[in-house]
Amino acid sequence: MTSPTDLKTLSSDCSAVVKTVSGEMANVGYRPATLRLYHWVWRKFLRFTRNAPFSSALVDQFLESPGVLGSAGAGSGVSSSAPCIASAMRTLCKYAYGAPPRRGVKERCFRKPVTARTKPSQKLLSAGLETTLNRYQRYCVEHRRLGPGTLHARMRRMRRFLEFVSDRVGPRLEDLRAGHVSDFITAQPRMAPRTAAALAGQLRCFLSFLWTSEIVTKDLSRSLPKIRIPEHAHIPLVWSREQVDALLSAIDRNSARGKRDYAILLLACRLGLRSKNIRGLVLESLRWAEARIEIIQSKTGRTLTLPILDDVGDALIDYLRDGRPNSPAREVFLTMRAPFKPITDPSALSDVMKYYLHRAGIPRPEQRPVGIHSLRHTLATRMLEGNIALPTISEVLGHRTTESTLIYTKVDISALRSASLDPDAMISMGECHA
Repeated sequence: MTSPTDLKTLSSDCSAVVKTVSGEMANVGYRPATLRLYHWVWRKFLRFTRNAPFSSALVDQFLESPGVLGSAGAGSGVSSSAPCIASAMRTLCKYAYGAPPRRGVKERCFRKPVTARTKPSQKLLSAGLETTLNRYQRYCVEHRRLGPGTLHARMRRMRRFLEFVSDRVGPRLEDLRAGHVSDFITAQPRMAPRTAAALAGQLRCFLSFLWTSEIVTKDLSRSLPKIRIPEHAHIPLVWSREQVDALLSAIDRNSARGKRDYAILLLACRLGLRSKNIRGLVLESLRWAEARIEIIQSKTGRTLTLPILDDVGDALIDYLRDGRPNSPAREVFLTMRAPFKPITDPSALSDVMKYYLHRAGIPRPEQRPVGIHSLRHTLATRMLEGNIALPTISEVLGHRTTESTLIYTKVDISALRSASLDPDAMISMGECHA
């Protein structure tokens, strides 16, 4: 990206800025069609500026001038070309100054208030508390063997806990009491039983670490109540065969985005891959000669080998050949906007699924989270209905033991019905024994 210093050494007039930004955009892989649209906007901008020095104030004047955003200027309705003009000018400002433009530019273009999504501010912990948190992180890695995702979530919660108690006991934890822990749990927003049980377990581990490390003088982990959740109490969400077919049929496979999304959903519903494994799938994992996929599972760290089924292989080839943008990234699936990057947002694939559920007219269950993981549940249930042995299902899903697969036995209603008892037969048997 061009820095402000680079622009100043070249020239300060608008034509030089546009030329430099255009070259930078071509280098990072913007599509020619996008560049043509942006150049159309920038030509209007250059005619307005007449090679004046580039500045954000000049961009504001251009956007507020008559005929740019509406038929009669900034005070009228927004024209159909306003989104393109807004995007082109935001991009110009971003590359010119090395940062996004002011929010005012976007507000004028779309005539609606913009609410910025900001992360909750973190309080600064004392040096002692930061040291304690870092020691606990090393403990979780070396002794608890937590994976990166689990470790990140746990440390975020423990930091929140230390921020809370530091207001009550100060920068040191010698005065930490059970009441402070209870106050922290009470202050949390309403949580589902499984979430509350997970939080209690994480706090219990952290408090036990504080006691064994002699940071506190009493084992406060014993004061936490145990929230008992029945094993496999959660029934996974499963889609019918007709719903899965409708979901896949709703995808426009003629577009680059559709080719990508179709391959993603097929990997989930045909092979049962987790979202993180799909996002982390690299080109080297596709062993075309052996017709198999070989990955290191994100959750267990174990190697998982699965066959490349015919429809999955066709979808992957179609995307790689005609849909995947040119990029040096080794990840298979990339974002569809330049600069093309691997998909890193954990909720991105679930958003893809929700979009096509809406397009297919499939109602989403109320008060139930709906994500791409439900396609994995669906595959397991269909395999169980096909009388496939649990060890085989566990191997396909990459479970360490068959115990993790037992949850799907609750969804196989037909199998449960076949195993049910006939009340009349029970009565007859009772009368015979009597």
